[in-house]
Amino acid sequence: MRARSVRRAAREEDQLGRAYREVDLLERTSGHGRDVLPALDGGRRAGASLTERPKRRYVLELATEGPERERVEVLMAPRSTPVLKTTLELVGQLVEVDIFRHGLNLRGGGLVAPRDSRNRSHHPGYPTAMSEQFDIVVVGAGPCGIAVGASAKKAGLSCVLFDRGCVTSSLVNYPYYMTFFSTAVMLEVGGVPFTIPEAKPTRREALAYYRRVIEHWDLDVRQYEDVVSIEGGEGDYSVATRTAAGMEHSYLGSAVVIATGGFHDPNYLGVPGEDLPKVHHYYHEPYPYYDQDVLVVGAGSSAVEAALEMFRNGARVTIVHFLEKIDRGVKPWIVPDITNRLEKGEIPALWRHRVAEIRPSSVVLRSEEGGTLTEISNDFVVAMTGWRANHEPLEKLGVEIGEANAIPRYDPATMETNVPGLYIAGVIAAGHDANKIFIENGREHGDLIVAHRLKPS
Repeated sequence: MRARSVRRAAREEDQLGRAYREVDLLERTSGHGRDVLPALDGGRRAGASLTERPKRRYVLELATEGPERERVEVLMAPRSTPVLKTTLELVGQLVEVDIFRHGLNLRGGGLVAPRDSRNRSHHPGYPTAMSEQFDIVVVGAGPCGIAVGASAKKAGLSCVLFDRGCVTSSLVNYPYYMTFFSTAVMLEVGGVPFTIPEAKPTRREALAYYRRVIEHWDLDVRQYEDVVSIEGGEGDYSVATRTAAGMEHSYLGSAVVIATGGFHDPNYLGVPGEDLPKVHHYYHEPYPYYDQDVLVVGAGSSAVEAALEMFRNGARVTIVHFLEKIDRGVKPWIVPDITNRLEKGEIPALWRHRVAEIRPSSVVLRSEEGGTLTEISNDFVVAMTGWRANHEPLEKLGVEIGEANAIPRYDPATMETNVPGLYIAGVIAAGHDANKIFIENGREHGDLIVAHRLKPS
């Protein structure tokens, strides 16, 4: 293998599978970086040595079976964190070389091998790196997952967050010009002030704020790394992940927090034609619907806001809802607006109706009272029927899920489920009632979880 600089190795770690070979440290390192580090290289004995050079530079030399040796020059970097005394002060940026960063744990200033680091799944062609170990592994990097990470960081617990998408991906999928119902102060997490000119933040302001929280607490967030399986139990959880590039990794955690939110799958209508490309279960902005016949399904805040935006941008909007009026939870400042549009007939509404069938150029509606069918012309269906959480990971681990309400069994005082060491945070704790838990009360779950982890057993 050709020599690569540390920085280049770090940049290419995803392409290379984030690990070059399995390394098990068989003893702690000490001295001034000249010790030989016994290692296993793909099952073969190998040696790794550090040679000091002038100007605080080091060369890491990894032995292989053949005559070639990989040499990586490492620039020493100053470190101030107390735990990095002794060994890490000696090897400096070696911790940024993927083979070290993903293969070693930091304990008491030394480098030790994690438990059960062999026989993990790995990317074809590259041996598996040793598993990183954390006090808390969080699945989901939304606002409530970030709150767990911030609470852990404040308490001195090691924590990593995984998300199959980007940071706060649920907010990314909100309508582009949305304004939150909650005030900014009620959306704050981790003690980081959410300071904006207006009382209620926009989607854009919230996205910027939660990125700032991550940076403030220097949280370890792995974006686009999907958790594919969780095994084990309290004190010894094994978490397998897969990156967007198809690389597979494994991690160890004393506890696991599921904070995947309530936006895993939409609540489907379950009618013929729902799979047509004109059916959208999300809404971002009004412009694609200009001069089109649009049916909005639902009458909650999201549906009403979408209907008003599309109406004002040239769409011919109709609302269909199985109740007799708009939902009582609609944001109060838009109620007068939608009420006026309905009363003037500018936005027609078919109350007490449901969608029966979606056709390429029309929609068939069924009356709740007499079953009468009505067909209307249609170009697009925007089904604002809500979303549901994914309980599969919890069920696989033995968490009991309520049959009627889909609420996982957990202790509200600690957020621990009936499975020891497995916690939930955020909207996923609300089951089918997504309006029960919001950011403003889900943000408190992180402190409850961390307090329970710190409680003497």
